[in-house]
Amino acid sequence: MVKTSFWALACLCLVSARVDASAESLSEALSIAAAGLMGNGIAVTDPSYGDGERYLLVAGPNQFKSLWARDFSMATAGALSIGMEREVHDSLDSLFSFQRGDGLMPRMVDNRGIDSRVILGLAGFHVPLKAPVKGWFKTENGVIAIDSNLVVPWAASEYILKTMDLDFARKWYHSAQRSLQFLTDGGFMVNGLVGNQPPFSDWEDSVRRGGRVAMTNVYYVLALRGMAAWAALVGEAGDALDYVLLADSTNRKFRDYFWRDDLGMLSNFEGDDRLTADANLMAVAHHLLSREDSLAVMAALRNSPLWRPMPGRPTWPDYPRSYKSFNVKLSGIASYHDSMTWLWITALAADAERAVGDCEAYHAILESLADLVVKYGAVHEVYDLKPAGLVPVKRLLYRAERPFTWSSAMFIEAAQGGCPQTER
Repeated sequence: MVKTSFWALACLCLVSARVDASAESLSEALSIAAAGLMGNGIAVTDPSYGDGERYLLVAGPNQFKSLWARDFSMATAGALSIGMEREVHDSLDSLFSFQRGDGLMPRMVDNRGIDSRVILGLAGFHVPLKAPVKGWFKTENGVIAIDSNLVVPWAASEYILKTMDLDFARKWYHSAQRSLQFLTDGGFMVNGLVGNQPPFSDWEDSVRRGGRVAMTNVYYVLALRGMAAWAALVGEAGDALDYVLLADSTNRKFRDYFWRDDLGMLSNFEGDDRLTADANLMAVAHHLLSREDSLAVMAALRNSPLWRPMPGRPTWPDYPRSYKSFNVKLSGIASYHDSMTWLWITALAADAERAVGDCEAYHAILESLADLVVKYGAVHEVYDLKPAGLVPVKRLLYRAERPFTWSSAMFIEAAQGGCPQTER
């Protein structure tokens, strides 16, 4: 796509110019990440859609060559920052278009099921993403992923506020409202928080993580805040006030339920107090916690195994094998959601350090991330810790996706704007 490529390269120059980190490899790593992210914007010829083509931001070019609601939503800000407005627009438009009648958002959009695409992709067959595409709702474990109903409205609000696309905002406003209402109608709300989450249904979909999950409720607060701004933009002042008040009350309930004084951070999910990076870093980076709580979280994380050899590990200690799905154990990647390293978490850690004003830590994390990207020439999905350091995961039956959209975009997002020093 010539237009996107031009603007992506132009914006990349601006990104590089604004970065404060001193690592010599940072500019090269950002170029690698931007090229990978742009390459994962796939043009799908579809006579039934708009001008005959829909541009979808897929999770990767191999086994994950699908529009994944969660991966895409987390990548939205980074993609917009390098000019991928068409890809973001069309991806959101497609997700909303395939929303189910009861309000459930699709987990992914594709022309084939995830099982066959993953198997063929890992075997080296590059299966095209082509029309007709449709929405897919259930996971490999036969459950619905309710966090799609949170991340899509949140991502849409980011797109709307960035582009001021009022036509899009008006077109999908009530669909976004139905997306959130589905959680109430479906019996997923528990004392003001999202609960009754099915196991194997959030981003840690290889783990029996259910009930009230901290990360899912971070998404809920962000979705409510996004809807407040969206409502105000389309002239729904009453809705905007309601969403502001609901976001504030939900955030208080979120802190009350998940905060653990003995840990100095948020707990993982209902009945599980393992140290978790995802919700804690998101809550700090997006200012869901007070400054005092945020400083406590970062201190606890820095002193934990989640920071070794650099941030990126999701959970400690490891989940027992009984918590893990059959497919990851069969594929030899049972450590997928506990001891493997994910660079989007690394990037989020840099963002969180910036949020609390620790610029030295922010720079150090970005430099470590950049060095790893340059070393292997791509942003990989997951990494193993070996004696020689972090290496992209490669098993007999599984190879890390590369380039990986989610991590590429969040690296670009974290690198922008530098780190304004604040008093710690």
